[in-house]
Amino acid sequence: AVAAFLIINCQNKPESVVLDAVTKTIKQQSHKIAGTVEMATNTASTMYSGNSYKSSIRLELEAGNNGLNNAASAVLTVKGAGPSDYVFRFNEVLQDNGTLYIRVADFADFINSIAASFKAYLDTEPFASLVSQIKTLATKIEDSWWRVSVPEIFEAFGVKDDKISKQYDCVVAAANKLASESGLNTVADNYKNNQFLSAKKSDRKVDSFTGSAYEATIDTNKLAKFWNSYIATNEVKEVSACVADRSFEEISADSLSKISGETFLLDIDNDKNLKGIYFDGVKDSYTIKGDLRVEEGSKDQTFTAPADAKPITDLTSDVMKIAQSIAGLFTAFQSAE
Repeated sequence: AVAAFLIINCQNKPESVVLDAVTKTIKQQSHKIAGTVEMATNTASTMYSGNSYKSSIRLELEAGNNGLNNAASAVLTVKGAGPSDYVFRFNEVLQDNGTLYIRVADFADFINSIAASFKAYLDTEPFASLVSQIKTLATKIEDSWWRVSVPEIFEAFGVKDDKISKQYDCVVAAANKLASESGLNTVADNYKNNQFLSAKKSDRKVDSFTGSAYEATIDTNKLAKFWNSYIATNEVKEVSACVADRSFEEISADSLSKISGETFLLDIDNDKNLKGIYFDGVKDSYTIKGDLRVEEGSKDQTFTAPADAKPITDLTSDVMKIAQSIAGLFTAFQSAE
């Protein structure tokens, strides 16, 4: 009886609960995530406007995945100097073969709102022509699905190098392996050996939480060890081997100093399932807040490619014109100095 009590007591310690919840989530090949992340400036500004205002960015996200195959929808709302918000809507679907599908809604309105807010600066040359080109591209892009296929891009630009094509196929295959059951088990085992989250129970109340709240703190020394040992695994080395053994770089705890000691809350139920992540804080010049809900997805869920998608290469000429205009601006500014 004493032994059983000690085992149960050990398993219910915050460190053990968080370890089990994190590793369980890592091992799940399929997830669903939804929530918001917000960031706002702490002080008002009058830049680009005669009126005082505070800037903020809000991201609303819904996403799901099954291995490498995933889909997401997002709404980005930006508050700034303008009289109205800038709203940007985005959808994406990624297939197992590495082909990405993207759709942008309200993009033309987004660009027009920005242009109107900075009218005094952008209505005159040399900016007016560039803004006009961007508006034309935005109108063409919005509300349509676009297919981003690396092989198609190679073909459009006349790249006929078998070596590059084989490298791409190799990377895609290796990425699928990283997202497979064995690949995720490698990540989970590595986390067990390098637990970079310390934990304790928290009394803070979060409206979205349905389980118990645990405060997790980042240990950058262990996080660096986690990353460095992970990139040394055979699964990650296979990715490096695809691109002429260009290995991933190790990191040091010093390079992670900005997140050292950062804390956030984890919502964990009685079965040690991670149900949510919440964070907030005030930095030197801004305030940040995030509330994300997490759950395991169906093992047979798939995200299919839109049948009416257009190749992104159809936009090549428009993008090249904008790139040339931007290059011309840099040249003009350098000449004026």
